[in-house]
Amino acid sequence: MLSRPPEAPLKDVEHPDARAMAREAVLAVLVGVAAAAIPIAVFEAVRFVAEVLYVRVPHAFGFGGDDRWWILAVLTTAGVVVGSIVWLAPGHGGRDSATAGLIGPPIPLSALPSLLAAMVLALGAGVSLSPENVLISVNAALAVWIVARLRPAFASERVIVLATAATIGVQFGTPIAAPLAYLELTGRRVRGNLWDVVFTPLVAAGAGAVTMAVLRRPVLTIDVPGSWSTTLPDVLGGAASPRPPRWSCSARCTGTGPCTGCSTASATRC
Repeated sequence: MLSRPPEAPLKDVEHPDARAMAREAVLAVLVGVAAAAIPIAVFEAVRFVAEVLYVRVPHAFGFGGDDRWWILAVLTTAGVVVGSIVWLAPGHGGRDSATAGLIGPPIPLSALPSLLAAMVLALGAGVSLSPENVLISVNAALAVWIVARLRPAFASERVIVLATAATIGVQFGTPIAAPLAYLELTGRRVRGNLWDVVFTPLVAAGAGAVTMAVLRRPVLTIDVPGSWSTTLPDVLGGAASPRPPRWSCSARCTGTGPCTGCSTASATRC
């Protein structure tokens, strides 16, 4: 793994100029939209690897993809290959995500291929590891490299913040968590107005979340049972959902009464 260089402290401007904030907001939108590209490409690659390993190869040789011996063989082989990538490939898989935070100096571009290859192979083989750190590292490194060539005067640490926030928005489909995670992970006190600090990360995360919604791409969300009323246990447990249940219905719904032709017997309204 690459050793983690010392981090330069992020500096806030107590009262940033409105025009400067507007210019940074434009960059935040561009970073947010572009941040969706890498996660989409990665998960398409993961889906392809999983299909090859657990569907195409077993079907070609006449055995089941869920056979225990085959799962053990795939996971063992994937572990050996991922370990070899981290050991031998240029960049050695980037920073050690177990010791490095989500926000840090950009990793060298030479480390990105090995980092992406290790992640795609591990996820495609079925190793359930969270990819947030890797995706943030890749997006931040690319964003810093591109912005440094288009706008050399723009501080790289601000680009890292925007890329991190945008990637969080892309993955979770909401911009709210991004500025909060940014403040939490940096572990620093904010100078000036809080809104001035979180405004552009919020814009970047919002642009990323909207991009995923427009493209109808899946995000890391959990569906909970629908609730038509809010009770005290709902409030205390945070389990209340304002959305109605999603019925599996193949027919056109009228909006009132039971749906006709629904495949779910318990569906009573649209």
